Amino acid sequence: MVTIEEIIELKVNALVTNLSLEKSLAFHLDTYLQILDCCNAENEKLRLTIET
Repeated sequence: MVTIEEIIELKVNALVTNLSLEKSLAFHLDTYLQILDCCNAENEKLRLTIET
């Protein structure tokens, strides 16, 4: 599983190499959804830990 830090690092690197992505709604939405997915996975692991 990718961590939030890794997602951000990848996205910053992508922005550095392609500045036109800065204004791309799709790029930002993809970043948001990747981070949200990571948070949801962590929340699910925490929920399972609490329930056991």
